[in-house]
Amino acid sequence: MGTRGADAPETTGTVFCPACRQEVVLRSGRYRLPHFAHRKGATCPVEHEPESERHLTGKRDLFAWLIRQGTEAKLEPYLPAIKQRPDVLFRHGPHLYALEYQCSTIDESLFRERNDGYRRLGIRPLWVLGAHHLRRSPKYSSEVQLSRFQWLFAHRAPHSAVPHIWYYSPETKRFIRLFRPLPLSVQRTLTAIDSIPLSSLSFTDWMTPVHSRFRPRFGNDGSNEKTMAADVSALSEPNRAPHLC
Repeated sequence: MGTRGADAPETTGTVFCPACRQEVVLRSGRYRLPHFAHRKGATCPVEHEPESERHLTGKRDLFAWLIRQGTEAKLEPYLPAIKQRPDVLFRHGPHLYALEYQCSTIDESLFRERNDGYRRLGIRPLWVLGAHHLRRSPKYSSEVQLSRFQWLFAHRAPHSAVPHIWYYSPETKRFIRLFRPLPLSVQRTLTAIDSIPLSSLSFTDWMTPVHSRFRPRFGNDGSNEKTMAADVSALSEPNRAPHLC
């Protein structure tokens, strides 16, 4: 729970969780970001997994990123109708969005439950994975390992047939975007990759479809190795690097 996700009456100084109404305490330290947390042994209907320093920093970075763009946003608001608390709730144009920065691995059922809850309220869910989930091949710069969990987060921008998976690194303050992923096997995926500084990307850019010269192709002999090598070479050329449209 972040420092904005709790109610603090001015008369007593006691702070309560807006979801379960139990008292929470401020935790901080030399190597820990200040944040409110439930007391040991407390249970809360919206506390699904422990919150890491990476998650605390990442969601605050994304909240500040939206605020700097003049976006109406709230950090960790509690939605009692569905008993959920998105990391960031914000409005862009006519739409309301719930932005979730996911650092831990969660079950597919919980992922779908959260999405269904947001959609019942007319909220569009957006998910960003922690960059520590991304595993790149030491052999090919555009080959990655994607687990079933990571495939859950593939989505399409409006008016685009190209799937994307977004990651964010609070350590480097950069987004990493995978787009047009091509599964080659259970473990191997060929994809175009962008690494974009948080400060140089707007949410409008974030939602804009990407044009790339990358096109998945398969040889008639059933082998993908030559095709993969050619695509990786094309994606690696400076004049063919993926770009924002």
